[in-house]
Amino acid sequence: MSALGPGQVLKVLATDRGALADLPAWAGDTPDGADTELIVRATGAVGAIGATTPLEIVGVRSDPGPIPADGAVLAASGSASATLHELADMADAGSISHTLSLRISTAVDVVESVGGNLSRTGSGPIRLTLPPGKDLTPWIASPELQLGAPSACTVPYPGCVGDFVRVLSYSATATCADLAALPFNVDIPIAAVHPDGLELQPVTRVFDPDPACFASGTVGGTFEVHVGTTTAGAWLVLEDVDVLGRVPHNVQFVTTGPRFAYPLDTYSTAPPADDLAFSFTLGGPEPSFAGTLFDLQTSDGQSISLVRDNTTAGGPGFAGPILVYDTLRSPDQVVFVAITGSNSILQAIPGQFGLANSVRFFY
Repeated sequence: MSALGPGQVLKVLATDRGALADLPAWAGDTPDGADTELIVRATGAVGAIGATTPLEIVGVRSDPGPIPADGAVLAASGSASATLHELADMADAGSISHTLSLRISTAVDVVESVGGNLSRTGSGPIRLTLPPGKDLTPWIASPELQLGAPSACTVPYPGCVGDFVRVLSYSATATCADLAALPFNVDIPIAAVHPDGLELQPVTRVFDPDPACFASGTVGGTFEVHVGTTTAGAWLVLEDVDVLGRVPHNVQFVTTGPRFAYPLDTYSTAPPADDLAFSFTLGGPEPSFAGTLFDLQTSDGQSISLVRDNTTAGGPGFAGPILVYDTLRSPDQVVFVAITGSNSILQAIPGQFGLANSVRFFY
């Protein structure tokens, strides 16, 4: 998601200290429930996941109030409220700057969040229409995400679900009784994906609002997008926070990556730019509950070579051993030597200055 558009709101929820932040795209009022509210003015777009936004502290209060159209309100309760108040007091006293930075991140199992206006015709699906300029085509066409791939469920909902969303929040204009409760832990199936929005399948007694709820045309919502059981795969594979792809159960997952050298003599002298980086298959019985994850860490088994001496830092010091690296990707040997007193490493390719297969270092 990039910057928030009209009708969108992003909630930062569930910290271990009770903090809650409402970052809406309109100048409404904050809801009840917070002990302290820190009012900030943004010098850039607020709401871009993974981006850092400069903010300026403009005030602090203990009661609900308006949300600035050019900023946001950071609200907290419990011990976190004292932290917010202390932050404002220190800024007013000149102990710290009035300028701070806000960075928003998603949970690992959330691919992304989207927001927009909601509508419905009759008993059909609930339509989420993105703001102008927003487009889901990259999500649909992405070989890693494949949003909107056909469901691969073999049992009916709720025993299995394809790609789905969960409600993060509704806009302040959502005053209809059917939208009074927030079904934040309900898996709402995505019935269809379009470049300009999503069609969401109603869920009886939980997410089945009357079409009249959206008659004003101004009711918005923000939703987390989750991967489910589709032909693209129910498993989402990540490296840190980067999505590598999706894979079905009992199907081999393969990811490629660039290689920078080929030290084994069985490799071609002209290897491809991308080669096999990692591959695995998740087999056996499927997990019996949602949210199951596997955390895999690998090591190359190598260790760093260290050479130490007592020379004062900055002096020449003793040289470490000469390390020679051979690879069929390069016709010339690469030579390394450590200069410990200078905390330096020297790299040379002797063949490039007429000393192929032989080298001495003097310093």
